[in-house]
Amino acid sequence: MYGLGQGITLYKKNKERWFKGVNYILKQIYQPIGRFTRLSGKYKNGVIDIINGEEIWSPLNRADTHGGVFAQILNIYEQNGITFGEGLDIDVKKMFKRLLSNESPNMYDFFSEEGQYYNDIMYKDKIGIEYTKGKGDANEKVALKYLQTLWKNDKFEVMEAGDSRDIDLGQDIIKINKEGGETAFQVKPFTKAELIDGEFKVSGVGSARKYTENNVQSFVFVKGNDIILIKNVGVVEDEMEKSYTFSKDFVIRDPQGILKRLEDEEGVVENFIKTGKV
Repeated sequence: MYGLGQGITLYKKNKERWFKGVNYILKQIYQPIGRFTRLSGKYKNGVIDIINGEEIWSPLNRADTHGGVFAQILNIYEQNGITFGEGLDIDVKKMFKRLLSNESPNMYDFFSEEGQYYNDIMYKDKIGIEYTKGKGDANEKVALKYLQTLWKNDKFEVMEAGDSRDIDLGQDIIKINKEGGETAFQVKPFTKAELIDGEFKVSGVGSARKYTENNVQSFVFVKGNDIILIKNVGVVEDEMEKSYTFSKDFVIRDPQGILKRLEDEEGVVENFIKTGKV
């Protein structure tokens, strides 16, 4: 069984083919019924939902950059006795050939709203589009609320699914500076913070992607309502460990004192080693 992490790795290895293939499939399914077009502010044509007469950008448009969808399609094919390779060595061309065929399971089973596996790619626990979207949206709301307390006079924009600045640049939240220019924030979850050899490490960040300082100026790490805000300077990513390591010199805010407590605990340990006293 493939998990979200493996799906993300597969997506990265086959990014261009996956992106083009999924968009082609969505166009084949939704253009004939008048639900594939470009909305204002979006960088590509995509699927639209129509709610109360209003055209809304569909969450399904996340599929072309979503490792969970990649993983879940492979899982379902395996359950049907069909494989396209082993481990991370997948023949993506062969996979799309099957998706585009008339033989079930095919693209309609996965991407049509009436498809038998549509709910699996949209809502499956820990891997579906809406599951991961919900987690991301919740963290972004916490991050946005906090950032607005720091910069009360600046405006903020939160990128939506399908925005090129989110997908291509990693910009989750944009601060439009009152004095001019913009500041971009990447929002990441975290489950653990550590102090190792004088540097901080946050783990459980999901996909530990590298973001250039030109595209993303700051990281906002979120755990529930806890926040760590840092500059994107000298940050070291580890995709295998799903972690980021950074210097205390580039910490902007630590409102709950998470990092300070780590430093205090380290100081107690060092003092005990030197003096034998706590």
